[in-house]
Amino acid sequence: MRYFLILCLTVSPLHAQPSRPNELMMIERYEARLQRLAADVKRDAFIVSQVVQGSGALNDFQKTIAIEKALDRVEAAIKRGGEDPKASVFTMTALSQTKDALLHGRDQGSTADVPSLQKLMIEKAHVPYIELFKELDMARRERQALVDVQTKLAQINQDIDGAMVEALGSTFDFIRAGGR
Repeated sequence: MRYFLILCLTVSPLHAQPSRPNELMMIERYEARLQRLAADVKRDAFIVSQVVQGSGALNDFQKTIAIEKALDRVEAAIKRGGEDPKASVFTMTALSQTKDALLHGRDQGSTADVPSLQKLMIEKAHVPYIELFKELDMARRERQALVDVQTKLAQINQDIDGAMVEALGSTFDFIRAGGR
C-alpha cells in the first residue's frame, strides 16, 4: 500500500505538467508555416516586380529590344514561380499567357502593338498581385499575433521572476530565523 501511495505521488505531478515535446512540435510547425508564408510573399513580390519592370521596358523606342527586355523579365518571373515554393497555377498561367503574347509580338517585329502588350502585361500581373496582397494581409495578421504572444511571454517571464524573488526572499528569511 505504501509503495502504491509513493507511486501515485510521483506519477501524478508528471501528468499535471504540460508535455514539452508537443509544445515544441507545435512551435516548430508554426515556425515552418510562417517561413513558408514569408517565402510566398518574397516569391510573389519578385514575380509582380519582374512583370511591372518588363512592362516598363516596353517604353524603349526600339520595339524589338524592348520586347526582348520584357520577355527576359517574364522568363525570370516564370523561373522563380517554378522554384520551391511554387507559385499558384493561376499565376503560372498568367505568366505563360504573358510570355506567349510577348513571343507573338517579337515575331511581329517592328509592327508589334507595344501599347497593347503593355496593357496585357499589367492586366496579367493582376493575378499574382492579388495573391501577393492576400499573403501580405495574412503576414500582417500573423505578425500581430506574434507581437501579442511576445507581450504575453514577457508578462509570464516577469511573473516567474517575481515568484522566484519572493521564494528566494522567504528562503533567506527562513535560514536567518534558524531554519535548516
